[in-house]
Amino acid sequence: TSPHEDYDEPPFTTHKNFAITNLATMGNLFGKEKPLKEVLRENKRMINRAVRELDRERASLEKEEKRLIIDIKKFAKAGQNKTVKIMAKDLVRTRQHIAKFIEMRSHLQGTALKLQTVKSHQAM
Repeated sequence: TSPHEDYDEPPFTTHKNFAITNLATMGNLFGKEKPLKEVLRENKRMINRAVRELDRERASLEKEEKRLIIDIKKFAKAGQNKTVKIMAKDLVRTRQHIAKFIEMRSHLQGTALKLQTVKSHQAM
């Protein structure tokens, strides 16, 4: 039997809740216990920072994608098929990374929504 049978989700297993669980349990080791409002505020700030960072990274990948398309067309006109094939594979990988960044962003926004729900329930 596990010591965490009572919980719906086991602690420290999902990346979505890691920051919240980690700060809630680890933040109280040495100092005064932070109020829930302060913890929620800090976590919201961290999530927003991560979303902005993901957006910047996604934008740079999209620029890379556009550059790759232009280069592929240029090399295809020149008849360099091996180079085009390599660049096409790189283009596919770039598009997959963009999709992953969009997915991560939506997960973070879902977590932010859960935090907002916790905050509103705590205010009641």
